[in-house]
Amino acid sequence: MRNRSTTLLASCALVLLLAGWSDEPYAVIDGSDWPKTEPYSAPVTIASIDGKDYLSETRRTLPAGMHKLEFITTRLTRGHKFRQTRSIEVELKPCTIYYFYAKHPSKFADEWELTLLRESAIKKCGK
Repeated sequence: MRNRSTTLLASCALVLLLAGWSDEPYAVIDGSDWPKTEPYSAPVTIASIDGKDYLSETRRTLPAGMHKLEFITTRLTRGHKFRQTRSIEVELKPCTIYYFYAKHPSKFADEWELTLLRESAIKKCGK
């Protein structure tokens, strides 16, 4: 029984560590929300953060500070086998969530613009 309790406690500690639980202020980037009333807008996925690949993720928690973010639109485009990425260098404020999306000029346009939809405060962050 004692061995089972120790294993459970170690597992919980590992989960909390991997989940990034910390008293340090953090920021969140999210590409899953977009203005549904705006024609040709689409969610984005994270391609990389500071040069490290994160393909297919739409949300990520990061330490506050300067980061180079790269996104891919989820809207299919005609002219490219591989979707084009858009990059931005941004100073992420502590305890803030950033919602990004892709703004396309037309239904099948290859071009698109990475757009910040909104910033919101994260409740109970860094406390």
